[in-house]
Formats: sequence, structure tokens, C-alpha cells
Amino acid sequence: MKPDNYERNHALAAEYVVGTLQGAARRRFERWMMVSARVRRQVWYWERRLQPFNESLPEEVAPRAVWNSIEQRLFPATAPVAARW
Repeated sequence: MKPDNYERNHALAAEYVVGTLQGAARRRFERWMMVSARVRRQVWYWERRLQPFNESLPEEVAPRAVWNSIEQRLFPATAPVAARW
């Protein structure tokens, strides 16, 4: 990524915050944020600008099935240990 294109970087920061920047592009952008204070400021700008939308939405409780799925992905059941002789 080229840090000299302010408009493109600003658009990428917005996509990152909204969540539409995905896959390898998102990972590259995250690495870039680690080394570029300018990119971090652009991300911060979009986080601040979009925060009122987050606060205006009613809070919702996720269904139990969603939490079960998350827990299974985070903490997969370990395979049974083979009997030792």
C-alpha cells in the first residue's frame, strides 16, 4: 500500500471500520496500521465519526445457538486421549 494517496487510504480506513475490508486486504491493512501513525489516525477518525450510529441502535441479545457456535470455534472439544499402556 502506498501511504502517499490520502483519499485512497481514507477510503480503506472507512472500509476497515465498517467491516467491508476483508481477507488478505484486511490483514495487509492491519499490518500497515501497526507501522503508520497516519493510517491509525484515519481509522480513529472513522471510528469516531460512525460511533453515534452504534449508540443509536438498540442492544440485542444473541440467540443461544450463536453463542454455542462461537464457543465451539474458540474452544473446540479436544480429541479423547488414547489409552496408555
